Amino acid sequence: KKYHIYDPSIGIDYTVDQDTHLAFSVGYFYQDREGSEDESGLSITGNLGKSWTFKQGSINLTGSSGYDETYFGAENLGFDIFYQAQYNASYSFTRHLSGDITSSYRRDKYVNLDTERKDNTAKAAIGLTLQPLQWTFIRLNYTYQLVDSTLDENDYVENKGLIGITFQPLKWVSIGLNYTYKSVDSTLDEENDYVENKGLISITLSPPRPFRK
Repeated sequence: KKYHIYDPSIGIDYTVDQDTHLAFSVGYFYQDREGSEDESGLSITGNLGKSWTFKQGSINLTGSSGYDETYFGAENLGFDIFYQAQYNASYSFTRHLSGDITSSYRRDKYVNLDTERKDNTAKAAIGLTLQPLQWTFIRLNYTYQLVDSTLDENDYVENKGLIGITFQPLKWVSIGLNYTYKSVDSTLDEENDYVENKGLISITLSPPRPFRK
C-alpha cells in the first residue's frame, strides 16, 4: 500500500567527550495511508554511544530508537517503531589471538498490520580471530538469536556458526574461504524449521593507486 510519512521534529546532536556521543530528537509523525486508516503519534528518535578503551581491549555501549520501514525481508511488515540496545567488548589475549562478545536487545512494534504484533529480539555472539601466519587469518564465530513475538507463530530460535580463513599473500590481494551453518527452530510450527549450509570463496583485489607528483 502506498503512503506518505510526515515527521516534523526538533533535536540535539552533542559530543560529550571523545568516547561519548548523544543524538536525540522528538516530534510527531503522521502516516497518510492510501485506502486504509492513517497512523499518527509521538516520535522519539535517539542514539547514545559510550566506549571505554583499555590497553588490550575495549567496551562499547549503544542505544537507539526510531522507526523503520520493513519491506525487503521475507514478510511485508510495513511501518515499524523500534527500541534497541547493544553491548560489544573485544580483547587481545596475545599478539595473534583476539576475542569479541556482542549482545543486543530490540523491540519492534508493527503498526500497519491488521493484527497487533510486537517482536522482542535478543541476540548474543562470540568470536575468536587467530593469526597463525603473517598472511593468514582464521575467524570462528557463533551467534544465538531468540525472537519472542505476540503472535506465537513468529517465535523462533536461530543458531549460526561461522568458520572463515583469509589469506593475504600481498597487501592488495585477499582470498577468503567461509563456511556457515545455520539452524532455525520454530517454537510453534515444526514445518518452518530448517538447516542451511553455505560455503563462499571470495577474491578481493585492491591495487595501489599510481604515484602522482
